[in-house]
Amino acid sequence: MTTACILTTFDFQPLAGRQITARFDGGTITSGAGGLLLREVEARGGIIASFAECFEDFRDPDLIDFSVLELLKQRMFALCLGYKDLNDHEQLRADPLLAVWVGRNDPTGQDRLDRRDRGKPLAGKSTLNRLELTPRRANEQSRDKKIVYRERKIEEFFAETFLRWTERPPEEIVLDFDATDDPLHGHPWGRFFHGDYDSYCYLPLDVFFGEHLRCGKLRPADIDASAGSRKVLQRLVAKIRGRWPNVPLAPHRRARLNAARAESSCFRRHSGNTPRWRCAPTTKNPLPNDLKSPAATAPDTPVSPRRRLRQPAKNDLPEDRPF
Repeated sequence: MTTACILTTFDFQPLAGRQITARFDGGTITSGAGGLLLREVEARGGIIASFAECFEDFRDPDLIDFSVLELLKQRMFALCLGYKDLNDHEQLRADPLLAVWVGRNDPTGQDRLDRRDRGKPLAGKSTLNRLELTPRRANEQSRDKKIVYRERKIEEFFAETFLRWTERPPEEIVLDFDATDDPLHGHPWGRFFHGDYDSYCYLPLDVFFGEHLRCGKLRPADIDASAGSRKVLQRLVAKIRGRWPNVPLAPHRRARLNAARAESSCFRRHSGNTPRWRCAPTTKNPLPNDLKSPAATAPDTPVSPRRRLRQPAKNDLPEDRPF
């Protein structure tokens, strides 16, 4: 003789005359409903939609389930919720609420082309991995990686988004050029040891205006901190001058970046005068004495890297290199 012990409710000790009961008939439940606010921000601002225009899709539209915009929304919304690893999407791909944020017509996933994928409305980790690792020279003849990013468009995306969202011109624009470390794990291409950070890393160049990112450029760590800053500055100044021709521009002075000569010539070309060097308003602590020395701040003093490493030939570079 068997006894059925399946309970649909659990009663706990009451509190102040209130009954406490646990039930399991709530249907599909999620703990990430706060992401609906991100969906509203994207619906009104179209930031991810504008970013999707920086990619070129060579896939056959009749053979795919997800557009570039849907893939980017899935990846970015998951990052905002704290899911940084692509492996997390093996579970997230079955989340109907995340599918609502992405904009899927059927959040249950019953409209997938492959029967094996039905019930999973979103892309898996392999599909998102191909999005992130497609080589720059890929085309319609490539085997499986056919979503190509356009580096120049991505670099201009941050500046264009800032100009589009800023209604009133600021009193002054202080461009803060900063090189920081991006620690690496494993042995990806471009991996070098940086003595200042005591780790293997990339050395990306970031450009900020206040708290807003204006440009981000991935670079290896075997170069000078100011490498490439002149070209980035020229493009930023040209875009800002096209929108606000009379707003004063001032580069942030960083002794370690040491791009004074390049920045000064660029600003003279676009504004007609030498820039006024100043520190950003958020800087609270003065520079240490070793960075204030003439040798460290002189515009004509080149900063040599800690050590010089042999650069690989062009034929030795892999197609999927990040820069």
